[in-house]
Amino acid sequence: MKSAMRTLSSLIGRRPLQAAAWLVLIIGAALLVNAFGVRLLGGIELWQAWLRDHASHLLIWRLLLYAGIGTGWWRVRQRLLARDPGHASRLRRAEIGAAVSIALLEASQWLAHG
Repeated sequence: MKSAMRTLSSLIGRRPLQAAAWLVLIIGAALLVNAFGVRLLGGIELWQAWLRDHASHLLIWRLLLYAGIGTGWWRVRQRLLARDPGHASRLRRAEIGAAVSIALLEASQWLAHG
């Protein structure tokens, strides 16, 4: 198994494999939370009602999460720019893309659930 992973790692590269592993981990955690919620409350309809009833709390949680990520990103950004200032425009485009993505995600949630 280790030799297969080493071969795959040499073909694809270490970073994409780590990113894929994190993605699988995050999606798996989300699926487990949803499955646990459905089972705990006794059905999908009750789970959806609970999510609707607690939408404001979940919004506050997401905003705090975004603030924490933003703070961490600001520190990483400072180090990246100190190391290589030539990437400032690329970083700015990535930051704008991330901010627009988050804004669209939150707007779609707001529009869908009014």
